[in-house]
Amino acid sequence: MVRQAHHPERSRGIGAGVRDERFENRRLFIRRLLQISGFGFRILLGCLPRVCPVTKLLYNEMCDCSRRTRTRTRDITERGGILAVMLLMALGGCWSRPMQEGKAVKTTRMTNPLAVRLSNYGPAPMVRQAHHPEQSRGIDRSIAVSSKSPRTNGLGSSTPLEKNSFLRGAIGAGLHYVFIDVPRPEELALLKQRLAQHGLAALVLRGETDLGRPGCLDELASQLATCEKMGVKYMFLSPKHTGVPKEAAYERLRQAGEIAGKFGVTIALETHPDLGTNGDVHRETMKHINHPNIRVNLDTGNITFYNKGTDAVTELKKVIDYVATVELKDHDGQYKSWNFPVLGKGVVDFPGVLRLLERHGFEGPLTIEVEGVQGVEMDESQTKSYIAQSVAYIKPLGEFK
Repeated sequence: MVRQAHHPERSRGIGAGVRDERFENRRLFIRRLLQISGFGFRILLGCLPRVCPVTKLLYNEMCDCSRRTRTRTRDITERGGILAVMLLMALGGCWSRPMQEGKAVKTTRMTNPLAVRLSNYGPAPMVRQAHHPEQSRGIDRSIAVSSKSPRTNGLGSSTPLEKNSFLRGAIGAGLHYVFIDVPRPEELALLKQRLAQHGLAALVLRGETDLGRPGCLDELASQLATCEKMGVKYMFLSPKHTGVPKEAAYERLRQAGEIAGKFGVTIALETHPDLGTNGDVHRETMKHINHPNIRVNLDTGNITFYNKGTDAVTELKKVIDYVATVELKDHDGQYKSWNFPVLGKGVVDFPGVLRLLERHGFEGPLTIEVEGVQGVEMDESQTKSYIAQSVAYIKPLGEFK
């Protein structure tokens, strides 16, 4: 045995023959694998000659090796299998660049409709009351931009449609859809006509009720009927439930879902406390309601406004299966800071949000909300500029309608 250990060439036998056969099989398998990879590599070279200059360099190097060793296609192919990894890495580097030949590379191929919201929660200090309705008792709601007073025209105020700066901003930015408040029934026909004159259509309507009121379901039924008449499939709702526990709000929303289903509408609950503070709370609410016509409106800016130590992408992952609409809004990232800048100027990772939505096959509407900075009231030109800049930022990230 000592001799065999020192002289393995003398110890060949049946076992050695089996080992040689296995080794030869593995060698042939690896050779064939490299050949297949090499053929794929050659196809890439033929189909993608202009994607990256590295492809040409790699091909020339292979040809030089071939000439030096006097080998032919088979050897080139096998070398290609080894170099294919290098090519893929090079292509990955090229495709990950934000610019190609001076043009922005689209983050997604999403074709979802894109709208701008034609009203917001109003100038400070009304903003705090809108986000915290429990603090707004005794306030004349008729002066709030987001109110549903008798004087509202579907835009959240008594401003004539043609004079609404949000509307003008949407038109100037080349958008075709808007997000407006549910109009009164008697205003419906005229509102549709006016929007059509401007080449616009309502994509989402904003409903309004308090789930703590006994007549909340009747109010929602009337608003849902208006959605059906306008051909709108989504109604936004901030689910307030003054004076009643969450369990009562869940049950009333479940009943509202039944009504919404009859009108072919989905109610999307806003990212507001205490039924939609973040992804975890949204998910808890959805599980308790358990109705297909009650879903989530994920507000990207409200995530960091209402929460610490998280971000829009993280929270979206938690509730992605329930999201019906997405409100695109940026934020400075500071807790409870009313600073919602132009899209792309804050901390929200919009490319990440859109990629996640695309991977999950999201087909719902995307809406841009204009809220600005606390203490800074925007005039018409500033509002139009805010919308134009936001649209200019978000549009290249997809192929939005």
